Amino acid sequence: MRFVVHFFLCIFFFFPSANVTGQKLAADLGSRIKIDLQEGHMEMRLDGKPFVRGNLKNGQPIGKWERYHPNGSKAAKVNYGKGVKDGSWHFYHSNGNLKANLEFENGKKVGVWKSFWPSGASQLEIHHREKTASLIRYFEKSGTQKSFLALEEDRRVGADTIEFQRKFFSQNRPYSFEKKVNGKPDSVWIRFHESSSVWEKLLYEKGKLKSVLLMQDPLHNPLDYG
Repeated sequence: MRFVVHFFLCIFFFFPSANVTGQKLAADLGSRIKIDLQEGHMEMRLDGKPFVRGNLKNGQPIGKWERYHPNGSKAAKVNYGKGVKDGSWHFYHSNGNLKANLEFENGKKVGVWKSFWPSGASQLEIHHREKTASLIRYFEKSGTQKSFLALEEDRRVGADTIEFQRKFFSQNRPYSFEKKVNGKPDSVWIRFHESSSVWEKLLYEKGKLKSVLLMQDPLHNPLDYG
């Protein structure tokens, strides 16, 4: 029973969506998994190949843990401090290229998180601060920035959360500039045609559309708002 508990514990940390994920995986793998636990060190092998290995202290993960792809290449290298995520977490594609680089400090998300396409090109970039992500960038497989999202908490207006979002077509051509207050559209929203000319300007207040300031086709001819 102790081995089973440790197995689910390990699966949960490497597949953090839910405990049921670990249970389903365990049922699928069945006897293909073998677990070796000696003096706080645990190693799991799948079909005779390394799958997960790391150290436990009082039933909690401690120090460095590693997970491997079925082809034997490293899938993840993470670190725990007193049972919580700490330090640098690295994930890898099966071809060996870096998949994601995450940073934790005593269980809290910190620094810049980055993920990458299998080719090695940037996929996602998240800048963390004390309570929330302050900047998110999305990239296409070519490495071109696809969209940009900046989140800012304005303490001067109490608990209101101010979000500024910029989206882009390919090649960094602007698609829209948007602002939300507490998740609702606010102020002037601007959208662009693929030619980069302004398509429309909309004025929002507390989530409600108050006025259509401008709407035009790519040749700057006015359009009716219907």
